[in-house]
Amino acid sequence: MRSTASIRLSCSALATNSTPQRCLLRRIRTQQGAAAQELQLIRQERDALQRERDLLMHQVTMLHTMHQTTQQQMLHEMQHRDDRLLEAPRQPAAAPVVPASRATPQRRGADLKASGQAFDSTRHVLGRLCPRAHEYQGTGQSLQRLPSHVCFACDAAHTRERRKAKRGGAQ
Repeated sequence: MRSTASIRLSCSALATNSTPQRCLLRRIRTQQGAAAQELQLIRQERDALQRERDLLMHQVTMLHTMHQTTQQQMLHEMQHRDDRLLEAPRQPAAAPVVPASRATPQRRGADLKASGQAFDSTRHVLGRLCPRAHEYQGTGQSLQRLPSHVCFACDAAHTRERRKAKRGGAQ
């Protein structure tokens, strides 16, 4: 068997004497250098992936904790609300409001005055005082048409003005 020193000596002697062998040694050294660089890049990528995984695990843990805290807060609020409802004095239930059906005839004119109702609530409503200050029976509000919520008196005045302008323009 040859010793490692004699092999080195023979390889170095071969390397100095022949060019194909020199090229082969250079190629081997180049491949070793490239392999070492690739190994280093792989290790760096592995380390980066491990850091990213650790960060994601930390975020998952935080989200899980936040979820549990939110659930506990909601449960506490619901229990508190239930306790308040149980402690509150009970009030008698109000009679259910039954909407007027379309099958019943709508009251108009004399029927409304006979019943004591001042306006048809299915067609009119009291609302904010209009810009022309048409106040309905001292309520401080204007009578408005449904569904447009236009002041009844303003609408009538506008119609009169429009008709008057139309008659004046035709003459």
